[in-house]
Amino acid sequence: MKQVLFSLLIITIIFPACKKDNEIEIEKAPFQSYILRNQRYYQLHDADLSFDKQDQQYTSTIWLTSGEENNSVQIDLLLLTGEALPEGEYTYKTLTSNNLELNRFHALSLQYGEKNSKEQVNSFENDIKNASIQVKQSGDLYTIDGEFEYDGSVTKVHYEGKVDFLEYW
Repeated sequence: MKQVLFSLLIITIIFPACKKDNEIEIEKAPFQSYILRNQRYYQLHDADLSFDKQDQQYTSTIWLTSGEENNSVQIDLLLLTGEALPEGEYTYKTLTSNNLELNRFHALSLQYGEKNSKEQVNSFENDIKNASIQVKQSGDLYTIDGEFEYDGSVTKVHYEGKVDFLEYW
């Protein structure tokens, strides 16, 4: 009886300590706001937004930047309303598609990497397959999440914080 209890005790200690080989631990991002490309994180600090109106079309340009590291994301949104940065999900469509679809973005620019070896991507020169961003607001804080597919890989962008608004007409 003692051997059975001892064996059960050993089994209950060993099995929970074992980890399945196929379990993958999700790495926590080292920064609150970042660009993630090829399993590397590049820090972002600030968000600025310019807002413009031409005829009945509104455009918001969002810049997510890192300051001295020169990591940045620029996104141009075409909007239906005069609200500068409304909550919602936006998908990427080129201007050359000749379909005027609002509440989408048509221009995208990314820059990230180590000093003196930056990778630059933009929607005018690179073949962007799929791209979307989602904007959420809570009081004066925003969360902006984006996913952009190009060159066979997916780049993710995450920003949390305040957005400095620059409005001009």
